[in-house]
Amino acid sequence: MLALARQFIDIALLRAKPQDLPADTGVLVLAVCFALFTFLVASLPEAEPGMALQRALLDLVVTGLFIYGGLLYQRRVSRFTQAFSALAGAGAVINLAAAVVTAGLRPGEQASTLVMVLSLLLLAWSLALCAHVFRHTFTVSAPAGALIALVYVIIALQISHLLYPSGAA
Repeated sequence: MLALARQFIDIALLRAKPQDLPADTGVLVLAVCFALFTFLVASLPEAEPGMALQRALLDLVVTGLFIYGGLLYQRRVSRFTQAFSALAGAGAVINLAAAVVTAGLRPGEQASTLVMVLSLLLLAWSLALCAHVFRHTFTVSAPAGALIALVYVIIALQISHLLYPSGAA
């Protein structure tokens, strides 16, 4: 378990690739559960638990469908387990960092400038992580991975805005 956590941290720090993870359904389930839990913890200062759970599930579903769709298009679906595990597990590492950043906030409280800057840095880190995972998953160049990550974020935000018109972030 500790070795798996280290792998997720290394992927989050862009030092390891999705292919470094075992292609194992158990790892995928652990990564998704870890991502779900950490998303909830990071979201609680801003959202009610029920809404946080809905958004966490939506995020995971959109992410999984995006990866699966891209791999289906490339006829490389066998990479799905590692890719989704990598993004969910490493995303959970970023969620933990976000939980630390927002730990002192109370529901409805205005975030300080420092919290807003740190949140922006976490967003940039998350985008870099997506680009890194997509680059290796889809076997494309770094700029193409970044472009795929931007498309993914735009699609995810549009779906979120469609389902949650008031405050979709």
